[in-house]
Amino acid sequence: MIDYRKSLHDAAPDIPLIEISPLALLTDPQGNLLLLRDQGEIYWHLIGGWLSPNETIRECLQRNVLSNCSILLEECSLLKVFSGEDLIYLAEDSARVAPIY
Repeated sequence: MIDYRKSLHDAAPDIPLIEISPLALLTDPQGNLLLLRDQGEIYWHLIGGWLSPNETIRECLQRNVLSNCSILLEECSLLKVFSGEDLIYLAEDSARVAPIY
């Protein structure tokens, strides 16, 4: 997936690249929220990742939850969509990214 993203960034560096990044909001029966913290990072975050070509949002969430937490996600529902100009950021390769979460 990273090579795909990089090739898109390289092809159109001045145009914001739209990236769809589904995030999973996982809770246990008591309502505790499952968050991750990457090694070396100080911030906690929801589980998620970039949508690959030809992949559904459900498949993306299943892949990311399984690889990060060893949890098989059977059901999921759309709760909210976050997008807009205020979320645009500069990627490591200096490409502008307009995410949809």
